[in-house]
Amino acid sequence: MFAAAMKFIMAAVGDPTAGAGTGGAAASAGGGASATSALVLVTGAMLGSLGTWLARRRVEGSLRRDVRRRDAHLARTSHELRTPLSAVLSALEIVREGHAETDDERALFLEQAELAARHLALLVDDVLDAAAIDAERLRLAPVDLPLDALLSACVGAMRVLAARHHGEVRFPQSPQPHRVRADPRRTSQVLFNLIGNALRFSPPGAPVEVTVHVGGGRARFEVRDRGPGVAEHVRPRLFEAFVGDEGAPNAGTGLGLHVARQLVEQMGGAIGHRPERPGATFWFTLPLAREPIVASGSAPTA
Repeated sequence: MFAAAMKFIMAAVGDPTAGAGTGGAAASAGGGASATSALVLVTGAMLGSLGTWLARRRVEGSLRRDVRRRDAHLARTSHELRTPLSAVLSALEIVREGHAETDDERALFLEQAELAARHLALLVDDVLDAAAIDAERLRLAPVDLPLDALLSACVGAMRVLAARHHGEVRFPQSPQPHRVRADPRRTSQVLFNLIGNALRFSPPGAPVEVTVHVGGGRARFEVRDRGPGVAEHVRPRLFEAFVGDEGAPNAGTGLGLHVARQLVEQMGGAIGHRPERPGATFWFTLPLAREPIVASGSAPTA
């Protein structure tokens, strides 16, 4: 590049010794002006090329990091899928071969198989939903969904998972006489994801608290844990695909929060994270249906 620039300058300037007599000084002055103009042009071109090269290198470096991160999370996803599948097969094999001798033992192994199968289904849903989101093929079916019914469904599903993690999930104790406008299955999926993450990262015996606040035409769901919290360097990209604290011992697939964000936003809500001492709170909002319902009976209990 430098050699080409010098050739360009010499071509523009010409021979500075050309000309004689009184014309020599004028030629020299003209040559100097031409050299300056040429140098400015060439310098600008060189700086532009350098800027383009640096920008391209930055983009290539970012793409390489994204590919490495994606590959690492895909490898972890494969492991995450194999773990519950192995648990299902092992529990069923124990029952089939008669190693569980009593009805209570057989029921226990079948319950473990069911829990592992549900976990596997959630992981598969995350992978399929992430692909549908990328292809813009994700479809939702919003209805007027009573909050009490939503929370009651979560209580049963989370009780076994909490027992497996030696934890406890605390749900609101007061009736929730409101409806949200949301897809029932997808809303449960978001709650299961946030509660499951909280249980996975919480120390044994530490409670996970689920609260609901209603105001401003929205219901705000919060899931609070008392785990180690989210690493500071992960927070800015926490809800992107294949992002997570890779150094965490319980790191997941890197897809769950990304899918949760897309689901919540497509239902007209928002999702976020707030650090706590200790732990973290993950929250999301959904729009309320137009008319509240009259409370009847008590709220769900964990």
